[in-house]
Amino acid sequence: MHALVNGIGELRAEWQSGAYQNVLFAHSGLEIATNSEIVLVFDEQKYSYNQPYRGGTTFNKHLFRVIGDLSAKGDEFDCAVHIDRMPETRAWVRNTSKQPHSFWLQTASDKFYPDFLVLLQDGRYLAVEFKGEPYITNDDSKEKIVIGEQWAERSGGKCAFLMVDRSEFHQISQAAAQAS
Repeated sequence: MHALVNGIGELRAEWQSGAYQNVLFAHSGLEIATNSEIVLVFDEQKYSYNQPYRGGTTFNKHLFRVIGDLSAKGDEFDCAVHIDRMPETRAWVRNTSKQPHSFWLQTASDKFYPDFLVLLQDGRYLAVEFKGEPYITNDDSKEKIVIGEQWAERSGGKCAFLMVDRSEFHQISQAAAQAS
């Protein structure tokens, strides 16, 4: 019985992935569009977090008074500092996972919540996902890159996506500086 349940689970996952790929890419014949006015809702009253940031660094460009789910040190903290100090940044938000009003992109099996959302000086949005070195090349990250790039490509130049590790923080500035 256990083997049957596992077999059904594997078939379901395979079907999900195939159906997802057919919808995601142009050969499916479906028209999928991205609309930043609908998907990016920045409302401080609806902004949710598990733990507020309690570090000593002052962030001048975070959109809300309280920053959620950000440690006072570490790679994601350093990424947030970099984003806050970029001249191309008008405002940014630490996107929180699995909250009712968090920004997410659909993957084949679940929702993907990029770590940071940046409103650039030119009005474009940049979604940034930070990944530590051992994770940036795994299958989960590869799928997130594909869906993030599709989201950006279908936005008509209004959105950009970037997945970085610690050595690639400079790419955030480069992506933000690129003309739409």
